[in-house]
Amino acid sequence: MKIKILFFLILITGISIKNNLFAQDQTLHNTGLNLTGANSPIKSNGNAGTAGQFLQSQGTGNTPIWADVTATSTGQSGATVYSTSSLGLDSSIKTFALVPGLTKSITVPSNAIVLIATDGGAESIDTFNDYNSAEVALFIDGSIVPKSGSREIQAMSPYGPFGPSNTLYPVTNWSMSSVRVLNPGTHTIEVRAKYKNGSTYITWTPANGGLPNWGPGPVMYIGGPDGSRLQGELTVIILKQ
Repeated sequence: MKIKILFFLILITGISIKNNLFAQDQTLHNTGLNLTGANSPIKSNGNAGTAGQFLQSQGTGNTPIWADVTATSTGQSGATVYSTSSLGLDSSIKTFALVPGLTKSITVPSNAIVLIATDGGAESIDTFNDYNSAEVALFIDGSIVPKSGSREIQAMSPYGPFGPSNTLYPVTNWSMSSVRVLNPGTHTIEVRAKYKNGSTYITWTPANGGLPNWGPGPVMYIGGPDGSRLQGELTVIILKQ
């Protein structure tokens, strides 16, 4: 008899709980969830999160987690640096050298892409050849960026045999950009240049007032300082996916 009474009480209690839960579900469906006061947290795996966080879905069948807004925003960071002086090139510089000032170290978070863009000017001051050429390239952590990570530029020499004599040094420009997926961590991005072809025998140098310099020296300048028409720039933007 006692067992029957106990079973009856458990049955009645279960029905009452079910009805109560149904009523609460109907109320939530009709009026929405209304949390008031300091003691009504929403928890994920027992964690109520911290101020400013939001619940981020982890996909079907997974419990959402608390996440920071700053960790998911696009346009996470960006910066532009400028060349500080010119890189002088002649036929002895056949390996890539840094254009002064065009280097930027970044810290890349997970699930991010990096947009890299650079441009700037170059000029030839050679009096022996009618032009000089150089290769300008993007480097990441000491390695050239593959697939169009470099540009060959060619500058006319105003005093060369076929150049536009007695004119201002003509300026040629480089411009390139690339979107890269980099491993999380710190990376260094640089703009470097090297000489392609020309002469080192007879040059004019802007520093001596236009008088000829009869001897070896730079025949081409890449980039320049503030206020120079050759000044180059390097822009790096990190976008969180």
